[in-house]
Amino acid sequence: ASCDAALIQQPWIHRASTEADVVIIGVGQHVPATLGALYRRSNTPYARGWPRRWEDLATSFFHANLNHTLHYLQAARTAAGFDSSSVVVLGASLPVPNCSQYVAPISAEAGKHELFEAAWEGHPWVRGWRVMPMLNRIGAHLASAHGATYVSVAEPSIQRPDAARGMRSRTGAEDCMHYRHPGPVDAWIELVFNALKAS
Repeated sequence: ASCDAALIQQPWIHRASTEADVVIIGVGQHVPATLGALYRRSNTPYARGWPRRWEDLATSFFHANLNHTLHYLQAARTAAGFDSSSVVVLGASLPVPNCSQYVAPISAEAGKHELFEAAWEGHPWVRGWRVMPMLNRIGAHLASAHGATYVSVAEPSIQRPDAARGMRSRTGAEDCMHYRHPGPVDAWIELVFNALKAS
């Protein structure tokens, strides 16, 4: 599998690779949803050699693509004179379903219970949200392997369902993945800044 050519061939991508002081790559909140939809639309996915579970497809696809991206990005930046730690892999946030019911931050334990243990059958996105910790582990591992800086926002994000936008989709499900501004994203910028300062 390879990256989307429409994106990676854009001139600003090449300029950022070799000219930007810092390059930040997000783990990708939409990977599970995109691959899950593709998997469901396929009549016989395993006839094509795909795994029997779309979660396995998402993680293997993500691993191969991020590894490829970091390999070539670090080679380009090293040739341009940048330190490998100037590439930041920013982990994905962990949404809490039914976020509009919260009016204050919650404990990480309560957020994890809602996301991983509570019954959310029929919710269109929870299954994909539950894959995010695995993608974060892959992101952290590959960042380390390629000398990049990894910044995790999983723990602080799962404590802030009160700051999620909570907008309803056409299906009636709440979008608890995107946050209002100002909000938690401002704290993540500080985490990135502090990680770069320490590297």
